[in-house]
Amino acid sequence: MPFKAWAAGEEVLATDFNTYVGNQVVATFLDAAQRSSQLPAPDIGQLSTLDSRQGALFIYRASGWAEVGPYVQSGNRVFTTDAGGVGTVQFPAAFATPPACVMVSDMSSNLSEVFAIAVAYSTVTTTEFSFAIRKVSDGTKWASQLARVAWVAIGIRA
Repeated sequence: MPFKAWAAGEEVLATDFNTYVGNQVVATFLDAAQRSSQLPAPDIGQLSTLDSRQGALFIYRASGWAEVGPYVQSGNRVFTTDAGGVGTVQFPAAFATPPACVMVSDMSSNLSEVFAIAVAYSTVTTTEFSFAIRKVSDGTKWASQLARVAWVAIGIRA
């Protein structure tokens, strides 16, 4: 986008308005459909917001509109691990790419069997992540056992 600095008292002419002013503000639209119809050829780097997604800021990239900033999802999950001590959590909504950060915390109410979650995750995709649970006491698998975890994933909204 071109940029122009005006001197104090200088008028903004109609010919300059879209190029220098209109394209350099954060435009607000009702929803993505209205944005597409009223802004059919955005400039790379142009910003917008949507009333339908309050608080979200979008930037136009060569591949289309993308949300600025991290997308955070979290939850609690109760499940039975498989024979390898692995548990899987599905994200409520898909990420654009596998999240850069996934954190898991033990919420087990069984204090006699304290366990830790392995540092390495089996898989992290745009829709789910899997992880292995090991006992702190001896490192053995928490196989075919009931587990309860809290989790947080940080990535980019799809």
